[in-house]
Order: sequence, then C-alpha cells, then structure tokens
Amino acid sequence: MLAGGIGHAAGTKAAEAVVTSYAPELLVATGLAGALRREFAPPKTMMPARVIDEETGREFTTAHGEGTVVSSRTIAGAAKKAELALRFPAADIVDMEGAAVAEVAAKHGIPFLAVKAVSDELEFDLPPLDHYVDAAGRFETVRFTLAAAVHPQWWRMIAALKRKTDAAAKELAEVLKQVIREQAGQPNPAFSTTSSHEPARSGAQ
Repeated sequence: MLAGGIGHAAGTKAAEAVVTSYAPELLVATGLAGALRREFAPPKTMMPARVIDEETGREFTTAHGEGTVVSSRTIAGAAKKAELALRFPAADIVDMEGAAVAEVAAKHGIPFLAVKAVSDELEFDLPPLDHYVDAAGRFETVRFTLAAAVHPQWWRMIAALKRKTDAAAKELAEVLKQVIREQAGQPNPAFSTTSSHEPARSGAQ
C-alpha cells in the first residue's frame, strides 16, 4: 500500500509509482469520501462501479462494484457536495483521488478497483481544509491547528468529523482486509493499493 497524499496530482504520482515499482495486476484506490445522497451516512462503505472525473467529465469503469463516485479537485464541504449532487445526479459519493488512480490504471491497461468509506454526510460542512494542503498533497497539520485555535466556530465541526472519520476508517480497514484476502486466493496475485490521507476525511479525499 502506498499513501499518496491529497488531491488529483498526488493520486496520479502515487499510482504511477506503484506501477513502476511493483508492476501490479490490480490497482485499488482507497480512502474516505463525502456523501452525495442523504441516505449515505458514515461509516457506510462502498466499492463503486464507476468513477467520474469532475473536471474533465471522463468516466472509468471499475473491475467490480456498484454505484458511482465523482472525484473532485477540491475538498468538498457542504456547498460543494450540494453542487456535485446537482451536476452528477447519478453519483453517490465524492472523493479526490479515485479518478487519478483510474486514469493511471487505464493508461497502463491494469484492472482497477475503488474502495471507499463515507466520513461525512451530504449536509455536513467542513473547515476550509484546502487552504492547508501543500503542493505535494500533504496536509499542514501545525498550520491548521494554529488556525483552528483562533476559530472556535470550527471546534464542534472538527470534533464531530474526527468521530465520523475514525468510524469510517475502521469500516474501511475491514473491507480492505476482505479485498486482500480475496485477491490472495487468486493464482499468482500481485495486489497493490494507493490511498489518500485526507485530514479528517481520510482523502481524497
């Protein structure tokens, strides 16, 4: 497993590194996601059948699953989730890196899976987390902590998001264990994953 960082560029870089280093027979994009439907509450897990790149509109089909994830180029708070739900009515959840990994898989002719867990509801808002992600997709924890200290309106949101994220991450780990067991049961398995570590959400997100 390779932790790729936050965002499309980080997801692309991580997926290319996995392909170059391990020549996998399967790529898996895994991480946490936001809900685009009210019935998708944390810590619901999902293996989408389809991934859509928000920016380009390009669609990718996974090797197995149900439903649709749309990959955003920004961390999706409540307003962004509402916008995406309107623009992509077939989408169930939003992440940040799924389309990037799917694009790399398609480029190299490698089967692709997405494994996601919902960490925040459709109407659950987030602090302005995008402001604290550097160019390499790393979350600037110290800078965010200092900012949060002088924004008490974020405190309740952050605490709730931490609880939801912890629950979603636990469920995600169990699903990934099952995926790995299933892959290990195949002849000559070569199983590699890329994951996002979005603050509070994962991600991409």
